[in-house]
Amino acid sequence: MAFTTKRHTTRAFTLIELLVVIAIIGIIAALLLPALARAKEQAKRVQCTNNNHQTGIGWAMYAEDNQNTYPITSGWGDFGGQRGTPTATTQWLVPYFGIYTDYTNRPLNRYTPAIESWHCPADKGDPNYGANNCFIEYGNSYCTQWAYDSWGVRHISGAAGGGATAPIKSSDVAVHPVSKIMQGDWIWENAGYDPSKNPPWHSYKGQRRFVMLFGDNHEEFFRFPLSIAVGAPVSVGNDYW
Repeated sequence: MAFTTKRHTTRAFTLIELLVVIAIIGIIAALLLPALARAKEQAKRVQCTNNNHQTGIGWAMYAEDNQNTYPITSGWGDFGGQRGTPTATTQWLVPYFGIYTDYTNRPLNRYTPAIESWHCPADKGDPNYGANNCFIEYGNSYCTQWAYDSWGVRHISGAAGGGATAPIKSSDVAVHPVSKIMQGDWIWENAGYDPSKNPPWHSYKGQRRFVMLFGDNHEEFFRFPLSIAVGAPVSVGNDYW
């Protein structure tokens, strides 16, 4: 009888020890999982930063080969990347974003031919227009300022017809390249939206922060103000222009 009691006691201790081990594993997992998630997001941001560096070389080489002038495109996104595949929701954006422009007709692809250089691994689409993935639907995860000046940013690429919609020149960028925005995560351009309703792909504590490429070819996880007027004036004296 004493032997049986001892055996039951041993089993009880074994079960308690097992539960303790499981509890400890649960605590460790709870501590590690957020850190692993942050590390994963940081790795995506690093890759996005590298993409911008590679495509930034493409911007510079294009201007060098084209009399100091940046490209004319049919929309905000067809300077590089692939032909997009819009959904029924984003179909109407085809003429505005250059979605149906083929790979061979996207001017910067000649200088940055690797298609994944135009694909941000953190691409979560465009909540402004209901896109689920900008690279798939628009053909490019990155957006430049096209044809018009808005949000305090002077446009880079231009539309056919010249005039005010003509692309700017690299000599204009050279006036203050360190703060001249060239491109960034697609949704940076609609910077008047509340980030809680229009969350950045690389979300960071409710801030409006995007991986951005600047005129001197440096990349930065840039923090925009929370409120920007669409008609904000362009000035090289601004933090960005």
